[in-house]
Amino acid sequence: MKKIKLLWVLPLSFFIIGCGTTETKNDINPNRGFDMWEYMTSPLNYEVEYAFYENGDRTDYYIETNQVFDNGETFERRSDTGRTTLYLNSNYIAMKEPTRDVEIKRYVDLGDRGVFRASDIDNCTVAQFYPSYTIHESIFENVLMVDCLSKSGAKQELYYGYSEGIVAIYQDNKGVINEYVKVREKRIF
Repeated sequence: MKKIKLLWVLPLSFFIIGCGTTETKNDINPNRGFDMWEYMTSPLNYEVEYAFYENGDRTDYYIETNQVFDNGETFERRSDTGRTTLYLNSNYIAMKEPTRDVEIKRYVDLGDRGVFRASDIDNCTVAQFYPSYTIHESIFENVLMVDCLSKSGAKQELYYGYSEGIVAIYQDNKGVINEYVKVREKRIF
């Protein structure tokens, strides 16, 4: 009987672990434009572990909880540093962070400028679409990169996976390179 149970549990475990918590869409056409809501959020609740790299060396990690509310029209990311809430509107996304509010253009095309608007952001451009993107041995599919410049001169690249949210962040602040890379996710209910 134990062998029969094991035969059922192992394939089921591989299925659950192998499937991940987000869907991928193989037929994304970057020439048709992008809905930022589909890149900044996930339809599922999950916990994410991000590895932190400073000048190429992994030095730390942090955990973030992502949850969907209000029939998919509110998305919340929580970590030790605070809570960020995204609210879906017809033509824009309102993002409330612990220290600021950001308005995000919802429908974008490659090359669009001024995608994120806040008092401390100089410019954000939808810079690149990657069918596959690799960083520090992590591979992500259908990734949209938004290139930002703050008014202080710091450069930031935000990498969003389709139906996944943030998969990586690259920051260059006067020669100090910080990177955050998604290394693990676990579905929560």
